[in-house]
Amino acid sequence: MEPDALESIYLSYYRELYLYARSLCGDCATADDLVSETFLKALLSAELSGDSMKFWLFRVCKNLWLDELRKQKRHPSFALHEQESSSEESALQQILKTEQNQRLYGAILTLPQPYREIVVLHYFGQTPLNKVAELYGISPGNARTLLYRARIKLRNILKEGGE
Repeated sequence: MEPDALESIYLSYYRELYLYARSLCGDCATADDLVSETFLKALLSAELSGDSMKFWLFRVCKNLWLDELRKQKRHPSFALHEQESSSEESALQQILKTEQNQRLYGAILTLPQPYREIVVLHYFGQTPLNKVAELYGISPGNARTLLYRARIKLRNILKEGGE
């Protein structure tokens, strides 16, 4: 892959991929590592372009995360979770400047895993539901149902936090 092509892919998809990785692991440092490894794999192997590249990147990121989970189960002492310094402002906090967006994203992170993933992919990653369904290996109708249930759970979380 040419360096200019990788740079344009990086600039196009970094933010969405980072938010997706953050939704998977809940940790800034691990999300950065996942995104870096994903783009490294893109540099080494991908000959894709356009929309197919975006979905390939999301799939690679998820697979890397699943690999990391399996590794942590086998070797719990090698977990990559590091404590963030409270004085540092994370990249995610820079993206989500307003308090309302931080509250919303915090509520999304409390959703159970399949709901969290579909909300981040669809709304933050601007991924069409038919592509989300393809990524999960489910029907588009099931993806719509999953997203509907996720929105209900998210609404309930936000109501409970607002009272």
